[in-house]
Amino acid sequence: MSHMSTIKKGIAALITFSFVIGFTAPSFADVSLGGNNWVDSLKFGGDIRLRHDTLQQAGGSTDRNRERLRLRFGLAATIQDWTVVFRMASGTGSALSANQTESGGFSQKALWIDQAYIAWKAQEHITLQGGKMANPFWTLYSSDVMWDPDLNPEGYAEKLDLPMNDRLGLFLNAAQLPTTDVFASGGSPASDKNVWVFGEQVGAKTTLFEETKWTAAIADYAFINERTNPIAGPPPANVGNSITAGGVLLTPFNIVQLTNELAFHAGPVPLSLQGDLVTNTQYQRGAGGVALEGGRNGFQVGAIAGKAAAKGTWEGAYFYKYLEQNATVANFADDDFGNGGTNRRGHILWIAYAPRDYVQLKLKYYITQVLDQTLTTAGNPFTGQNGDTNRLMLDVLVKF
Repeated sequence: MSHMSTIKKGIAALITFSFVIGFTAPSFADVSLGGNNWVDSLKFGGDIRLRHDTLQQAGGSTDRNRERLRLRFGLAATIQDWTVVFRMASGTGSALSANQTESGGFSQKALWIDQAYIAWKAQEHITLQGGKMANPFWTLYSSDVMWDPDLNPEGYAEKLDLPMNDRLGLFLNAAQLPTTDVFASGGSPASDKNVWVFGEQVGAKTTLFEETKWTAAIADYAFINERTNPIAGPPPANVGNSITAGGVLLTPFNIVQLTNELAFHAGPVPLSLQGDLVTNTQYQRGAGGVALEGGRNGFQVGAIAGKAAAKGTWEGAYFYKYLEQNATVANFADDDFGNGGTNRRGHILWIAYAPRDYVQLKLKYYITQVLDQTLTTAGNPFTGQNGDTNRLMLDVLVKF
């Protein structure tokens, strides 16, 4: 038999096999899923962002320049009144960022579980969820005094969204979030008490005029065993709170947060006026036998004009932030403001443009100052890149 005849027979066999696979593909799919054909919808999506990040030491000669990327990709499966969400992301395992610095001699980069949770719509207005989830509380940009926007907490949450009439709606969000399993890293911890956050938020949204909406909420976050074991383990993610060398908070925390947004239009331009106020009602200056300074209060106010979402749209914003040392937990607050953490104040500005529906270009600038440079956090002084800093970010974001 000639080589040409063998090749022809091979091609014919391959074509026949392809037809068989094509006609039987649905049954193959059912078998591969174990016959689980009850999924109503399956949606995939994600984004990739390229960033140039410059951190400037104010008044100094040392700058830090990084080229960074962020990749997020996931799916949401809906099964009647149940939803399963799974998302992977780049990064280093940080709770506050999926950024991966382009370094390491072109080495491969890691992927992490960014979200993995189940949500059950128990009733028309009630949703119960658990796992590593998107933040269950209602938040704005100004809310990053308490929660970094990239933070995906773990635990359980309950959400109630109750429309009262055409102009008024009430909502309630609650969550029980374990932050530290004291035996997870092995060894013999000083205490067997895990650290938890119990949060409750109640709010209302109302239509004042045809295109003017006001939303307001008050939340209470109670921290349990936060002075017994470290929240994130030593060393802390961000410089800020008064802590021991082992990363344990010196003062107790119970944070009350008030969040407001007034949304309206100035002609064709959408405007969002935002404000958040936080205070640690359990702050103790003499906790742990240490004379603590730094204060318990913080706030952030600002405005966003426009929305860079659809092709050809623009967006601009300005915010001012003031966050005393023990106002919120540094390991959860925004890590882009200065070099992250608390004991800071300053200005945030950005402008963004969408050349396509799925592409956004953004320039963002931070001007930050330390409130009290005499304070230290477990030996980390508020100097150098932990001190007064300016920060420039240039982003290209593509959604898919």
